[in-house]
Amino acid sequence: SVASRDEGLPSPAFSFESRNLDEALEAGAAPGGPLAPTPAGRAADRLSLRDISEIKAMKKPPQPVRLVVEVICIIFGLRPRKVKPGGGPRAPPEFDYWEPAQRYLLSDPFFLTKLFNF
Repeated sequence: SVASRDEGLPSPAFSFESRNLDEALEAGAAPGGPLAPTPAGRAADRLSLRDISEIKAMKKPPQPVRLVVEVICIIFGLRPRKVKPGGGPRAPPEFDYWEPAQRYLLSDPFFLTKLFNF
């Protein structure tokens, strides 16, 4: 039976039978619950202004860094710079987020605060 299979397993933080959403959310916010901080969230908590300065100083950052900066630019509504592609005159323009990110986003002294409060 279903009851015998589920014995010994923790109950979910929220089920459709749950009538009290506040209790379900509190249970989910407990350590290890579905609303607990993720490894990325915990890593973001350790960012410092020194880390941001190091990233900003990169001339050609690695692709993962470029991708994260691009996502943050999109989140904050920062427009990319159009660059000519190397594929010929008819190739569509490419968008570069790195230069605007260095100039506006990573130079903002309140960048980390804005990022954490987003």
